[in-house]
Amino acid sequence: MSTRDKVIFNIFLSSVLSLVLTISFFHVYEPTKPLATPDNRTQGLHLNRDMLARCYNLPCGASSTAIGNQETMASQTSVKKYLFPMHSLGLRLSDQYESFKVAVKFALFLNRTIVLVPFVDDSAGTAANVVPFNETYSVESLQDILPVATMEEFQLRCNYNLEVVVSAPHFGPTVPNMNSHESSYAKERQQILDIFSVNAPGTESVSKSQVDTVRKILLSQRQECFGMYQPLDFNYMNIEKGEELDEIVEAHFVRAPSIRLAARTVLRNMCENRPIVAVHWRSKLDEICTDKSAVISSKSACQKKEEFLLKSASTLPKAVTKLLEAYDLQCIYVSQPPSIKRGIVKYLSPRIPKVYSSVDVIAMANKLSHKPSVFSDDYFLSLVEQEICDK
Repeated sequence: MSTRDKVIFNIFLSSVLSLVLTISFFHVYEPTKPLATPDNRTQGLHLNRDMLARCYNLPCGASSTAIGNQETMASQTSVKKYLFPMHSLGLRLSDQYESFKVAVKFALFLNRTIVLVPFVDDSAGTAANVVPFNETYSVESLQDILPVATMEEFQLRCNYNLEVVVSAPHFGPTVPNMNSHESSYAKERQQILDIFSVNAPGTESVSKSQVDTVRKILLSQRQECFGMYQPLDFNYMNIEKGEELDEIVEAHFVRAPSIRLAARTVLRNMCENRPIVAVHWRSKLDEICTDKSAVISSKSACQKKEEFLLKSASTLPKAVTKLLEAYDLQCIYVSQPPSIKRGIVKYLSPRIPKVYSSVDVIAMANKLSHKPSVFSDDYFLSLVEQEICDK
């Protein structure tokens, strides 16, 4: 791969609208870095495999070498143990994906079977918008590193009940508001009951401190049906070989075969298979200018923000064009939410020989003799765009 192909541009323009422009080459794959790093993970409490081994049989008396070489608890007991991620309420899809990665990491660490909880494509959280895990990510790839279970298996084996739920609100970078945390847990508990018919313990199970979180993890090792509430909070915990586990999970967290195939099909028909730049365009107007928004309440204020955005949109293409000219590149792909009516595409088109967007992706798909179904749904089309940018 040439030096040119390895270059990654990241341009961040901060404004009241949190306007973000990210540019990266298609021929580069850079895994998403974990949300927590060793520098901001909690250093006070350390959870390791020796502690898990000693506390597996109460009182803590097991040999410290019981699982020192990644030997699983499954070899010590015939009972299969599950980890159920509780992460869908109000989270954006990207946060749900990251949350599931953290859950997989802890399932590896705790020697549990990860439950393939579907993603909820709606902040309101309704069963009509549930997307099965295997339509988003590859189950086969995950099975290379740990056992997995379908929702149906979990419901059957656990009789639709979570025996214990552990949370980690005190490991984050800020002091938690426990009233708010318990309220959110109660809503998530109701949601998984409504959508998946799974019962979870009440708010009394919410962890009260870091010590309480660690204690519950250690004492729940014989529990078959284990829930992890808001897995993203657990990424701040300091666990043995945490960074290695992050890398293992990232390497095996790949999109579903249908998504990867669709992306390869599109790329073969773009820019004559030459290097291409990807631009992620997002103005956040849809999030900010809504009736529910507490940030901008008046229609006139929203209009002013939109005017500012459009003014920026007319100047940003000049910088993008200079970058392409410096590396002798001719093509660019713009990924933007379908709801955006006036995006950056119309400003880039007069300056760059070939500008692609989801409109072109759909047009290419329509010409195929067997059009993949993923091109007919905005959720899956978004995944195809992400895969294109990763490639």
